[in-house]
Amino acid sequence: MKTQLSKVLERLRASYWFVPSVLVVLAIALSYATVWIDRTWPVDAEGRRYWLYGGQAEGAREVLGTVATAMMTIASLTFSITIVALTLAAQQFGSRLLYNFMRDRANQFVLGIFIATFLYAILVLRMVQGGESDAFVPQLSVTVALVLTLLSVGALIYFIHHTAESIQADNVIEAVRRDLLDCAHALLPDGADGPRDAEWSEAESLWQRLREDSAAVAARGSGFLQAVDTQSLESLAAGKQAVFRLLKRPGDFVMTGCELLRVSPAALVDDAFAARLNRDFILGSRRTLIQDIELPFQQLVEIALRALSPGINDPHTAIRCIDRLGDMLGEVLRRGEPPVAARDTDGAIRLIFERVTFASILGTAFDEIRQQASPHPAVVARLLDTLRVLIEMAPTEAQRQAIALQARLAHLEAAEKAGTEAERALLEKRMRAIRALLAQGEGAERTVSATHADG
Repeated sequence: MKTQLSKVLERLRASYWFVPSVLVVLAIALSYATVWIDRTWPVDAEGRRYWLYGGQAEGAREVLGTVATAMMTIASLTFSITIVALTLAAQQFGSRLLYNFMRDRANQFVLGIFIATFLYAILVLRMVQGGESDAFVPQLSVTVALVLTLLSVGALIYFIHHTAESIQADNVIEAVRRDLLDCAHALLPDGADGPRDAEWSEAESLWQRLREDSAAVAARGSGFLQAVDTQSLESLAAGKQAVFRLLKRPGDFVMTGCELLRVSPAALVDDAFAARLNRDFILGSRRTLIQDIELPFQQLVEIALRALSPGINDPHTAIRCIDRLGDMLGEVLRRGEPPVAARDTDGAIRLIFERVTFASILGTAFDEIRQQASPHPAVVARLLDTLRVLIEMAPTEAQRQAIALQARLAHLEAAEKAGTEAERALLEKRMRAIRALLAQGEGAERTVSATHADG
């Protein structure tokens, strides 16, 4: 249920209609409330406050009509600016990053304020009455319309500034980093104890014993796996005394009819049970940040690859992406790998997930950049610097060796394409520092092993 709610909230956040719709509803309620106050407690000339509108009915109509016209014009201008900004962002950063711009609450609130002010002015305008006997000028309501207009002017100024800021490469990269931190906090519990080798061995050993008595459950739809309701699956497996082996992880593309998971014991699987299991796998037309830890890495990789393409040729942006990718990988090293199994209250394994290792995330982050950056010595030099820092942070030898492999491949590919001796020397200097660090770590491990042996 929680996962389904997260999916709904994510859809609402990425929509351009939800926040404006809420503000429109509030504007309607506000218009009726202020008009009711004006009718219930009318203010005469002697009791009127200086800040209340003091004109006649004709003046009130002109003010409200002007406000409504101006707000509709500004809303159209805002929409046009948004389209231009999205077009520029798609060209520079890739169309898949438009999803991040669509999730920007500031743009949604600004558009909503303009539409809400327009609707408020129209609703109050229809209540203004002239004449001698039944004249009614909603002074408070007109005053509120003027206040909303001032608020809209401030929102317009903020919107122009925010739009100019949001399409700058450094800010786009920083926004992706924040998304990764949110994912890490949700998917990588703080204090996770590094790699999941022991847990994975236990889960794999259990599944090898159960594999013969298992049945496959096929997907009944297609699309990207956006989230898995693990709580619902775990509860169902515990109630049936079963074990589910998930074969897809969030971010994978699922084809209709492919195996989603296997269930042991096999006797549980029938058409109704398969349909029930399918409901816990949320599919969609695009990847989302709900449970997909690798998506922010791939977004930064796409920015870096576009920056390195001949059409853009912006190695500085690629270097900024490498810096942030290194920082994000450091967060994974600090927190540890995602869980590979889920247990019931008695400690028995009920769900076995596809394993996401640090090495696989490292490959997602740097494989394509390493290949594309080989003709750019400065970019490869920064990549090697980043890998050296990650080796210093890595808590296990397996992680250090995975990082070292990336460094060796980057150095080899770039050295072959280096045009001058100076470029080759630059790369060799970075690589020597990595070799020295690895040798130092191996020496420390031998010392520790010898000490244990003597003991």
